[in-house]
Amino acid sequence: MGTISYRNNQKYSKGKRKVQRITEYPLYTDAQRIIGEINNQQFPYALLNPIVDYQQAAVLPRIVLRIFDYIDYEEDSKNAAKIALSKSTKSNFETYTSLGLAEEISVLISLILGIRLKPGKKNRSFAPKSKNKFGSILNLGSHENPAPNRVFYSVPKIPNAIRYKSKEKAVFLGKTQEYLSHLIKIKDKNNYAALIRSAKLYSNALWICETDPDNAWLLLVSAIETASNAWKKEKYDKIKLFREHHKELAKLLDDSCSNKLIIKKIAEKLYSPAQKKFIDFIKTFHKKPKNTSLKSGKINWNEYESILKQIYNLRSLTLHTGQPFPPEMSEHPFLKNKMLEKPISGLTFIGETIITPKDQPILLWRFEDIVRKSLLKWLLSLE
Repeated sequence: MGTISYRNNQKYSKGKRKVQRITEYPLYTDAQRIIGEINNQQFPYALLNPIVDYQQAAVLPRIVLRIFDYIDYEEDSKNAAKIALSKSTKSNFETYTSLGLAEEISVLISLILGIRLKPGKKNRSFAPKSKNKFGSILNLGSHENPAPNRVFYSVPKIPNAIRYKSKEKAVFLGKTQEYLSHLIKIKDKNNYAALIRSAKLYSNALWICETDPDNAWLLLVSAIETASNAWKKEKYDKIKLFREHHKELAKLLDDSCSNKLIIKKIAEKLYSPAQKKFIDFIKTFHKKPKNTSLKSGKINWNEYESILKQIYNLRSLTLHTGQPFPPEMSEHPFLKNKMLEKPISGLTFIGETIITPKDQPILLWRFEDIVRKSLLKWLLSLE
């Protein structure tokens, strides 16, 4: 059956069913300037612009999500029960996201625009068969903010989320059109579910990056891992990887040692299939960036793969040992109005801890940008 928005997209694209209901949700964000809207009914969603006053850093309902819901939920429940009973009594988490329809679309819009978004309570509902053609007002006066308060010190760690000192001074809702148009064409329900899960992880990372950057790093890496597992389902052969990358050493071991277990053990130590898939996904969907003209704080992008390996290794250390990411990697990127790509500090001393510049290869905002663009390119590749 697929996720709830997948089912809605499928029913809309097939054109065999009339709209069951139309609902509207406020989308809360701290991105201050929202420009334009999407309301052309080329897909079962509209993004309306209520034109909220500019208020810096305030999380407000600045977008309205209108959903054209094609799902007959009574029929949907019966079909789900039939499928469950026909398969087995075992749990099935293939397309589980834990999100409702408005939440699934919200995390996708968050990924597409690169901003923090959370839906509030449904505030208007239309029933096409109802005599009330203007719809019913719901939760009037209910201003419960679903989004956590953010805190950042003077300058945000991921500036583009609020378009802080950005080339684009506003968020243009029209930029969602290409992706929403492609979204309804995706037929593979498992790939679609992986996309929603990745978008959810990305969106959650944006919400916590200013106050809990270590966990934001984890979520961003997990967003890529989730997508890469759906993208490349086959397992990597560690021995094959070792032979491809260390041909001379492999030949030397073959010629001098009859025990084939030695190559296997070396390959297992050298190669992590999960790390390899993580790197391959990013390199496939995000071209190596060009070297900038920055005088300091610039990355040598000829070392792209090495940097991705470092990020993955740091993630593994944080996840499995609790060792935090180097703090300088989570700082804001500005130096005299220039956006740095990596920390410019020399040796970092924290008590007896010493961190060299080599072990701080990239800033959080730069990796967030890579993650987002990789996932969006992958989205457009899905069929």
